[in-house]
Amino acid sequence: MRLFDFAAIIAFLLFALNRLAAGAADTGRLRQWLGGSALALLFTFSSLEINSILYQYVPGLRSGGVTILWSIFALALVFNGIKRRIPALRLVGLGLFALVAWKVFFVDLARLEQIYRIVAFIVLGMLALGGAFFYMRYQQNFIGNDTAEKSP
Repeated sequence: MRLFDFAAIIAFLLFALNRLAAGAADTGRLRQWLGGSALALLFTFSSLEINSILYQYVPGLRSGGVTILWSIFALALVFNGIKRRIPALRLVGLGLFALVAWKVFFVDLARLEQIYRIVAFIVLGMLALGGAFFYMRYQQNFIGNDTAEKSP
């Protein structure tokens, strides 16, 4: 039932986002709010679902699985922020990576069993390297845009 609740709200937010005219100056903030709300709900729903699924089937990987999901979400935010040239997405993704690093060292080290800790660190390391690769590879795309937007 949680799927229907979250899916209906996310679908409504995305529908409203698409129906608003992209070029209108007065709808810019509303469009950002709708898109951000849809992303936040998707993040919350997917975190709750992965937590429930891992609790049922692989309880030892529960904390690490949520961390891996957050890393994938952060990587997707950074990648889309670079690709679509949206600095807010890129910065939120980097902030989520920072939160993931904090969670790994202060929460997951205490909760995960040894084998799951190894698996979680390997996957998180690969995701962090992938994020760093995208960030460095496409850095010229957003460095010029950020300085051009700030200059008068």
